[in-house]
Amino acid sequence: MAAEIKKAGGEAIRRLKIALSFLTIFPVDSGEYREGDLSRASFFFPVVGTIIGALSALFFYLLYFLSGDSLLSAFGVTFLGIFITRGLHLDGLADSFDALFSGAPQDRKQEILKDPRHGTFGVVGILFLVGAKIFLLGGIEKDPLLFLFLAPIAGRAAALQWGAFFHPFPRQRKGLGEEFVGQVPSFYFFLWLVLVGMIGLRLGGVETLLKIAPVFAIIYLLGRELNVIFGGLNGDIIGLGIELAEILILIGGRF
Repeated sequence: MAAEIKKAGGEAIRRLKIALSFLTIFPVDSGEYREGDLSRASFFFPVVGTIIGALSALFFYLLYFLSGDSLLSAFGVTFLGIFITRGLHLDGLADSFDALFSGAPQDRKQEILKDPRHGTFGVVGILFLVGAKIFLLGGIEKDPLLFLFLAPIAGRAAALQWGAFFHPFPRQRKGLGEEFVGQVPSFYFFLWLVLVGMIGLRLGGVETLLKIAPVFAIIYLLGRELNVIFGGLNGDIIGLGIELAEILILIGGRF
């Protein structure tokens, strides 16, 4: 029994390391990668979001303490988030914008998603997202640290939502997106939905909980629409979902 518990604990730590190495710049040795590891490690995505949120809140507080300027603090913490995540989700957002606004048929949209180069709409999407985060964080007066902390957690929980309830679009060569989209156990998402709600309720009260709840409804409806437009989802679109969920949480903190 003790050996089984030890083995299970070791596997949980390995999956956490996979989540950290995939989602952040931190040099974590997760060992040899096996097929299906990404979907199994996805349970820990919101844990990684918690780490990112805690670092972001701490950095924002430090900058604000030193400068007294909320806009400068917002600027600094936005780029800290991009650095920690290697711009992974921003890249997905840019590819998604290029494909979504291309006006091309579905099969061509899928090809654009796989193109590593960014077009005009992708660049505009990045500028919009970075500008929106700076604007929203610079204007949060009530409790910026709370919503800074919650946004990355909710963003990764939203990734679990799309990974659980939608399917990947068909392609000849599978990528990591196919190991995630449609492969995440739904109870991963529901468990984290409850946990995110409890964190919001505990730290910010009923008002914060009421601001969090609609985010996942909006993200689900958006995912369903994108699933139809693209004939499925992929890793780039998941990155878009993470960034949009974070923006929605920050909007809740602004009002």
